[in-house]
Amino acid sequence: MADTLKDVPEFFETELGESIIARTDALGTFRELGPPDLCHIIKANAKPGVREIGSYHYVSGVDASSSATLAAYLNSLTYSMDENQSWFTKSNAWRIRSGIYW
Repeated sequence: MADTLKDVPEFFETELGESIIARTDALGTFRELGPPDLCHIIKANAKPGVREIGSYHYVSGVDASSSATLAAYLNSLTYSMDENQSWFTKSNAWRIRSGIYW
């Protein structure tokens, strides 16, 4: 499937942003929150009429000490989009529109 990330197990949302809402609601139940570990991305398709897809995955081992390293991680996800296996198209129609590291 061309809307998935290579080598990254991700979960797909039924409603855009539901994982962020659930994470925000759960913040009050934690006494001490560890480092950010949830990465939420929204993928958009170039074709008109195709819905955007929201997905999230959990991350461990990413240096979260600066915004530059987090931006580099989110940027690396754009290169890990699964390539389309068609002979006639060379570019992937799916692009990452936005990303949140939470």
